Amino acid sequence: MCTRKDYPLEKVDYKFLEAFDVFLKKEYKVHQNTAWNYHKHTRRVLNLAVSMDLIKKNPYSKYKVPLAETNGVKINIKTDTISSSRRIRDTIDFALTAT
Repeated sequence: MCTRKDYPLEKVDYKFLEAFDVFLKKEYKVHQNTAWNYHKHTRRVLNLAVSMDLIKKNPYSKYKVPLAETNGVKINIKTDTISSSRRIRDTIDFALTAT
């Protein structure tokens, strides 16, 4: 059960966002791009709060979260989907012919 209380939107400022970033990286041990993703969703919530006149200004207007460049492998979804479909088909064919 979570015992933490809600944090008022009016108190979210630049310092809070910096502390949030440090918290994500030290406590949850997330990488830069994962932290960026958390910030992206938090920014959306704060933008909604501005549009609903709950806060006057989004603190992300001054706080920028960098997105790290990755050297990840790009996946061709069409090729992977086709090969997955073939594997499934082959498995079904095998199961039907084995019985």
